[in-house]
Amino acid sequence: MKWNHLKSENGQVLVLFLLILPILILGILALFSYYNITYEKKKLKHIAEIGCQVVLKNKEETKLRELIQKNDSTIEEIKVEWNHSPIKIVLKKEISGLFLNKKSTIQISVECTS
Repeated sequence: MKWNHLKSENGQVLVLFLLILPILILGILALFSYYNITYEKKKLKHIAEIGCQVVLKNKEETKLRELIQKNDSTIEEIKVEWNHSPIKIVLKKEISGLFLNKKSTIQISVECTS
């Protein structure tokens, strides 16, 4: 009886692929989560910068809150600090991650200068 069939390499690539596939999927999910958080940070910063223009022009917090809620209704906390020399807007938002259902809190603070 010959034992040549034990030296056959059939299926090794498949096994290797099946071992690497979960790691590859986790890596892709981690990249998507990172992109999502980065996108939300940039979006919040942009909203806060537009809010600065509204605050400097109108000096009204209600118009600022309306504008922010219109642009992103999921923002949880809006703070306007009037007592600082440059007015400061702080926005806080919680986003759910794609990776293991972990929630992240993003906080952006922008100083309004004329």
